[in-house]
Amino acid sequence: MELSYLSDVCSLKSSMLESKFHSLFWLHDIRRRKTPGGPRPGSMRSKYCMSSYSYMDALLKDSSVDSSVKLIYKPYMDSLCSTLTVAAPGMKSLRFDEELRVCKSDSGSQRAVIQNWLFCSDRLRRIRLTYFDAGSACQAFNSLLYPDWRFDYPLLGIDLLAFGKKKILCVVDFQPLSQDPGYLEKYTAGLAPIQNKFAMFCSKMSTRFYNEKEFFSKQLIFYRSDRGAADPLLQVPDGLFFSTYMGYVTSYLKWLHLLEPVYDLDFKMAVRNRHTEYDTYSSERDPAIKVFTQYFGQKWSERFASEFLFPRD
Repeated sequence: MELSYLSDVCSLKSSMLESKFHSLFWLHDIRRRKTPGGPRPGSMRSKYCMSSYSYMDALLKDSSVDSSVKLIYKPYMDSLCSTLTVAAPGMKSLRFDEELRVCKSDSGSQRAVIQNWLFCSDRLRRIRLTYFDAGSACQAFNSLLYPDWRFDYPLLGIDLLAFGKKKILCVVDFQPLSQDPGYLEKYTAGLAPIQNKFAMFCSKMSTRFYNEKEFFSKQLIFYRSDRGAADPLLQVPDGLFFSTYMGYVTSYLKWLHLLEPVYDLDFKMAVRNRHTEYDTYSSERDPAIKVFTQYFGQKWSERFASEFLFPRD
């Protein structure tokens, strides 16, 4: 779900970027395994997946639109992609409109580029990644993983933001489809040992735009910092936030591939409906489109929201 952090970051700068930007809330050693119930003829994945997946397709260039600024979250994106190639069997690129893959703004102080990637795998029907690069003004890496409808498993949401040269906001969560205690115990309670190691650095998310009891878990990682790219916790591979992030990523993929798929049509329809409700809920509360409109224009931004961020398929 596209988590908005407007109320938490509006005091960071007076610029429109920090007062309105909102991105997706909610991207090692897992062995590759063959899983039952792969794509079936006529399924969404077999219809739309390309024939092969190249890890290079998911890599950013090393340079920012501002040559003096490094892409702070590129190592996080690369680590997610490399883990997916090992721990998400059947990883393939998904086709989407070429005009939505990359968009650039070169107008004065509004220089920015946004790059997007879309994949699927045997058990993940949709894996989307976005890197928004406005140089020193803002950077954001966000990713959202949707399980196949055969699993009522949470979504994995990742939102890593940098404002100016100092302000950092990082969020990772297993985004549950239900707040039922049994569901949460089954799918999110196992994160507690990972979260506990980082708990002393976590802040509480604002409820200005989102109800934390809707599509959020108690194991939410919400981290704010004023130390910028030099923050020791963010360093790769030794920073504690990075290890926490990768702990969530690897646990998510490992546990997903331990589940037995459910082929009952009513079950799959119920999961599909919850995914749609999730996208609808997020799209109605996401102010990021206003920022994208400032950089990339209204027409492109509206298409981006409806066809890539929240397609409600």
